[in-house]
Amino acid sequence: MVMILIFALIAATLFSATHLARGTARSLDRGTQWFGANLTVIPENSSSAGEGNLLTGNPVMFFFNDAVVENVSRIPGVARASPQIMVATLAGASCCSNFLQIIAVNPEKDFTLLP
Repeated sequence: MVMILIFALIAATLFSATHLARGTARSLDRGTQWFGANLTVIPENSSSAGEGNLLTGNPVMFFFNDAVVENVSRIPGVARASPQIMVATLAGASCCSNFLQIIAVNPEKDFTLLP
């Protein structure tokens, strides 16, 4: 009877550990899908403004032409590239007390917001 109880305890522990490990791996995979871009491209002279935008959400203004996404896609090691348009509202507008950033994406090409 004691052997059966010990065997049941070991089996339950192994089953629980396996189930927990699979759940953790699934959760990690799902979470990494939401990380988004591994690389954000900004103009050469806008690194401090781009850093402030990325880390604190401060609105910045810079522009690219459509060729930038194609050029980034051709870089060795880049698997996918997706453009995003970030627009900031006017400060002091009747809709908002502060800047509000709106991000436009193309759902057919975007992989950062639509996993």
